[in-house]
Amino acid sequence: MKMDAFNFQILELLQKNGRISYKDISDILKKSESTVRDRIQNLERAQVIKGYTAILDRIKLGYHTDAILFCNLLPNNKIDAISELQKIDYVNQIFHISGERRIAIRLIAQDATALEQLIKSSIIPLGFINLDLHIILDSIEKIESVSHERANDRGIKPSRFIN
Repeated sequence: MKMDAFNFQILELLQKNGRISYKDISDILKKSESTVRDRIQNLERAQVIKGYTAILDRIKLGYHTDAILFCNLLPNNKIDAISELQKIDYVNQIFHISGERRIAIRLIAQDATALEQLIKSSIIPLGFINLDLHIILDSIEKIESVSHERANDRGIKPSRFIN
């Protein structure tokens, strides 16, 4: 899909407020509501927009421990282990990374005891080895977003974006 300044403007607005209406977008960008709707549907079909989600506050939900587990996986069960890992509710993200430990798993738990139990009962039995656990002390949230600079890298002038 060819990305133009109008698509980037829509994406920028949706990233600020995923619940913004077609009408509000059309008012801000001074385009017809049907044009905005068509563009958003095209972005969804092309999987540029993969979905819409609520961002939850894990602390208010009782999950006070956030961690990243760097590890490796026994080679004989990679696909099955990753598939099972994805089913664990307390696993937020899984990354295949470079370095000595090739997998990074972002976990949440109610506390350190629950985190330890999660690792011992649910992760180690799947064949994950060489564990290196890092507790996240503070989180500076950065949501994946499209910025003016990224658009500019693609040859789209930032001045065409909204402020």
